Amino acid sequence: MLKGAQAVALPHPVFSLTLEHEAGPEGGELRVFPEEASDILSGLLGKLKALTRGAVPPGGRLKLESDIPIGAGLGSSAALCVAVARWVQSWSPEVPGDPFELARSLEHAFHGKSSGMDVAVILAGEPVAFRMEDGARPLRIRNIPEFTFHDTGVRAMTRDCVARVQAFRAENPVSGAELDHRMSASSALALEALQDYDRGEVRRGLKGLTDAMNQAHGCFLDWGLVPDQASEIIQDLRARGALSCKLTGAGGGGMVVALWK
Repeated sequence: MLKGAQAVALPHPVFSLTLEHEAGPEGGELRVFPEEASDILSGLLGKLKALTRGAVPPGGRLKLESDIPIGAGLGSSAALCVAVARWVQSWSPEVPGDPFELARSLEHAFHGKSSGMDVAVILAGEPVAFRMEDGARPLRIRNIPEFTFHDTGVRAMTRDCVARVQAFRAENPVSGAELDHRMSASSALALEALQDYDRGEVRRGLKGLTDAMNQAHGCFLDWGLVPDQASEIIQDLRARGALSCKLTGAGGGGMVVALWK
């Protein structure tokens, strides 16, 4: 939602996705497991034909395992696209050499137009500052405050949330510009606060992160991207001592991330 401004992204320490290929007879059929993943993987492989000049995947068994909730703002589509990109590059010399560009091109199928932020942080495997024009800049941050994640039970697609924000901007150009500025400022504040925390300025870092998350949450409220279920969870978390809370990803549902002392 940063409309070209700089964003800060951190990889999740628990959720993961793996894609494993077991080779079969040359020229044989490629079978996808589990079966419910067949349609989505077949769609991505079909999109690859244009990107790889018609390269044909090797036969065998392609197994997908993931515990990343779909539509929860945790980058499930980006993780899948990164895994597919890395796999394809292992057998096809025709694909682009940059896994970021390939994975981002694949993720367009999910979002209409992927910013590439989730792809970048997954490839980096560490916190990054990201801007669409410049790509990702690793932050080399090793000390991370305590964050917890809480499922709202509501699922939302990124493209729908982006469309809602775009409609808000079109109908309210002045307010839309103000929200864009506030969201950009919250990202800059979060980056500075994470760096403060990493170098041992814990109180200053937590204060900055609290302010940044509160400001970002306010933007999501004004955009209409905070469902009632999320508001109830946030109220409960704050009553239990959370410093601040906001929705992950593009909002609309998914996970609430809470910051603690």
